[in-house]
Amino acid sequence: MPDLQGLRGLLASGSPLATMLMNIPDPAVAEILGRSGVDYIVIDTEHAFFPSQSLRECIAAVRSTPAKAVVRVAANEEHLIKTVLDLGADGVQVPNVRTAAEAERAVAFARFAPEGTRGVGYGRASGHGTDIIHYVGRANRETAVILMIESGSGVDAADAIAAVPGVDALVVGPADLAVDLGVGLGGDPAPLEEAYLRVLEAGRRQGVAVAVGGGIEDARRWYDRGARVFLHFVDTLALAQVATSSVDATRAALGTHP
Repeated sequence: MPDLQGLRGLLASGSPLATMLMNIPDPAVAEILGRSGVDYIVIDTEHAFFPSQSLRECIAAVRSTPAKAVVRVAANEEHLIKTVLDLGADGVQVPNVRTAAEAERAVAFARFAPEGTRGVGYGRASGHGTDIIHYVGRANRETAVILMIESGSGVDAADAIAAVPGVDALVVGPADLAVDLGVGLGGDPAPLEEAYLRVLEAGRRQGVAVAVGGGIEDARRWYDRGARVFLHFVDTLALAQVATSSVDATRAALGTHP
């Protein structure tokens, strides 16, 4: 095991970590979230629209805070992974990994030789080339590769995926997994819970951190079962909830109704 540092070191520490999902493409939001005490923020470019300038600014805003910046890319593609890492992201989160071979691809795209095939470029991560020797020397020890399990086939292959050298964490994607399992959103939770437990067991056997989401009230239960990373905040959902509750409270105080 290399001397892991940065986000890789945090994920390997075994300590419980808090993470947030960011969908609003604004660096002010990134900075506010980064100063909340969260360990790392996942900037979601898979399902949210982040123009290139906004993405660059949001990564920089997170990096100006104590939090680490992870980008969830749209697909397991070399150019997507390479671009966000060159912009300075501390890690990459790859959606819907189904096999060990796909896990190997993601690791290779994120790491410099001899651990991977990432190209060397003069991006923000390397100080636009001014710090390139130092950056290339430390990047493999620090840059995290986080893989999402979002299908029944991914659950079946979770042990093999977690065993791929260089994989730092697995994330259970509950919505896509529920749909893939035929449960649907809001359906029978038993098959989904069984899948969670299988991924958690795979992570435990292979020494890889596993991230789960859900209600804060479930965090302790999943921690006791081996989860080490907890996603309980999504910026758009939190804003909607606070806005709605504020309006409801105001109307209740005034005795008015919509």
